[in-house]
Amino acid sequence: MVGLKRGHLYDTIAKYMDGTHEAKILKADKIALLGIFILALLIARFVVGLRSTIVLSEPIELPHTGLAISVPAGNGWQSKRLWVYEEDGFNLDSYFVLNQDMSTAQASCRYRFFDDGFSPEELFKQRSMKLYGSIVNKGKMKADPLVIDWAHIQIPEKLLNVLLGTAKLPNNRRLDIEVSDYTGNFKLVEEVFNRVVQGVKFDGNRLLQAGSEIVIGLKNKGISDFVDSQGRKTFFLIRNSLEQAIGFTMDVLVSYRFYEKFNIRGAGLVYTTQEQDYQERASSFRSDNRFDEFAWKSEVHNSVLGRSSTEIILDDTGLMTVKKTGEEYVEKSYYLSAAAIPEIFLEEVFLQVLDGSEKEIIIDMIEANGKITPTLVSKIEVKDDYASDDDTDYILKLEFLDGRGFYRLLYFDDQKRSYRILVRQERVYVLTSATIEGIKREFPEQADDLPDTNKMIR
Repeated sequence: MVGLKRGHLYDTIAKYMDGTHEAKILKADKIALLGIFILALLIARFVVGLRSTIVLSEPIELPHTGLAISVPAGNGWQSKRLWVYEEDGFNLDSYFVLNQDMSTAQASCRYRFFDDGFSPEELFKQRSMKLYGSIVNKGKMKADPLVIDWAHIQIPEKLLNVLLGTAKLPNNRRLDIEVSDYTGNFKLVEEVFNRVVQGVKFDGNRLLQAGSEIVIGLKNKGISDFVDSQGRKTFFLIRNSLEQAIGFTMDVLVSYRFYEKFNIRGAGLVYTTQEQDYQERASSFRSDNRFDEFAWKSEVHNSVLGRSSTEIILDDTGLMTVKKTGEEYVEKSYYLSAAAIPEIFLEEVFLQVLDGSEKEIIIDMIEANGKITPTLVSKIEVKDDYASDDDTDYILKLEFLDGRGFYRLLYFDDQKRSYRILVRQERVYVLTSATIEGIKREFPEQADDLPDTNKMIR
């Protein structure tokens, strides 16, 4: 069909119309098939015309990253022009759409929160193996200030061409750009890939760098400077929007100076109940003074879903491995950024922010379930619209940058001790400072099962 010239097409039609080649004996269904054939040629020419001119969107910014990218939009290309959160990063996609059910080309950009440690060559090999294709060419491109490593992956029998590019960003972030086409049109893939790469804008991430400096400062001081041998014990009651107590938290952190290694020990217990259902999570933590190495175990018992557990190991190379057991076994490994810190040490981060000059920073918060969440920590002016009271001297806001819109407001007294936390998730919860006695009064059924805080970390 590609090789059929316009003049030859017109001559063939004319012969059927003037009576030659026995056009008069063609049945109606054959005439209809000829019409469909002609229409298909015209549509093909139209599609080729659309695809020959690539129009890019305006730069689409990913907030709090310093990154903005333009993708194909118009002339057959469709994009929501939104970065969409997915597991460990954000995706920005555009598709060349023939109809509602079929796309023949795709341009995808992926911003990853952390590096899995693979070199570009290893990434290209993994992708080609997954596609059952072969790498036919590789190279580098400049996308100021980034350097993009790229590879051309091809599957001739499927008419598939893929250009995959990857670039390392500061603080172990990574940018992947992939353009693919299923019609054998490598020229289109090449043009779209080049245009997208040329349109990449990256200005760095000052807030993440500021968070890295605070975390590095904590490492240099050592956690022992913040936690003495008496330990730090915190207890909170969890209340719903109706001010009903639905759970509690217990956390203990101790520094044992006589240990040469793993002198920092911690433990936590979170219990929540809703009607007849309940969930309990118990965790234990140990690390060296700089938290360059740590081991973290947690077990969740849910009255509906049953039991599951998570084990986190950070080794001396900076590689963090997360192993999860439950309905299925999952194991993943990541290299942490300089801004990464376990949530058990967040109070030390808050003190540094309250005492420092930065109004905003970004840290990578490591949760007990193994999830790493970029988190914006902001100083908030004490005002009535934040429901502050006479005990409030400072307010911090934690905004989780994973696309869900969740956040926490932390209220501190004049001693910079957090006494209340407002949690905004699917619902709103308020955590208020409590005592063991207060927890036992609210949850008498748990009184006999509450662990001795002096023994929680042993």
